[in-house]
Amino acid sequence: MGGIGLLAFGFVGCGAEVGPAVGPAGPPGPPGRDGRPGWDAGWVWADSRGIVVSRGGPLPFVFDEHGLLWYVDTETAQALPGGSAHLAFSAPACFGDAYIQYPSPRHPLQLYAEPGFFVRPDHMQQVSVCAFSFRTDYAGRAGTCRDTDVCTDIEGVPLEDMTHMPELAPPQLLFRGPLHPEP
Repeated sequence: MGGIGLLAFGFVGCGAEVGPAVGPAGPPGPPGRDGRPGWDAGWVWADSRGIVVSRGGPLPFVFDEHGLLWYVDTETAQALPGGSAHLAFSAPACFGDAYIQYPSPRHPLQLYAEPGFFVRPDHMQQVSVCAFSFRTDYAGRAGTCRDTDVCTDIEGVPLEDMTHMPELAPPQLLFRGPLHPEP
């Protein structure tokens, strides 16, 4: 059989098979360059006076007296009022049972027309649900309701199982902006 073809362990050429090249290992090569340090490699976020705000993470954060996580605005050095709440509903027009998609435990979320914040408990597992409409609230402002033509399978935490903390407010911080990362 003429021609040349590539096999998994060698070449075939002009009809003759050649086995894999097996022999003793050569000497180790020189070590490569060190990679860039990651966020978990000693980076800190500091305020304009050099006071450490948080250690590690791509965004600065603090924990309050309840053990809840709040992200800190890098310009103002103040706690942000909760993240986006991605809501999915079991019926069209944002009615029916509500589910929060992707909530991180201990990260307060603000919902439109609801006082305070909602927090996913540490033990709460997401459930599979068939959703027919969606809305994203950000910092207490309602997003637009979007209906789907068919059932959309999602993972979420039932809103009724989230911990509602109506009196909760972002912690007041004494840092000065802007914040910056330091190695």
